[in-house]
Amino acid sequence: MFLTIVYHHYSSMQKKGRRVTPWVYTCFLVALLLTILIVLIVDIIRQIRLKETIFLPIFVALYLLFLFLTKRYYFDSDKNLVLLKKYLEEYSAKKRFLLKVIVLTTCCIIPFLLGLIIWLKTK
Repeated sequence: MFLTIVYHHYSSMQKKGRRVTPWVYTCFLVALLLTILIVLIVDIIRQIRLKETIFLPIFVALYLLFLFLTKRYYFDSDKNLVLLKKYLEEYSAKKRFLLKVIVLTTCCIIPFLLGLIIWLKTK
């Protein structure tokens, strides 16, 4: 459902004339969000302090892993089209707007809250 809502958001932007490629932006958002969440959760649990020369390749590798997994699982198998059709048929425009607001707000708030927890733990 999360992927479908994000994909629908970028598809709507494309229909409004914006220059976006929905599958690329969806993959980028999901990969970046998952990578940031994993790094923050690991930092909360273990408080591992890595040098930048070690951290950055791990971060990039995780990002690329999630990027290609999202593309392969969701877009290469055409699940995006099937799930988008089901999503559009099942929910009204008002409900879809509410779900989009919830999902996109969650994408912004969760990393912030995890960062706040880390900041409070270090104080």
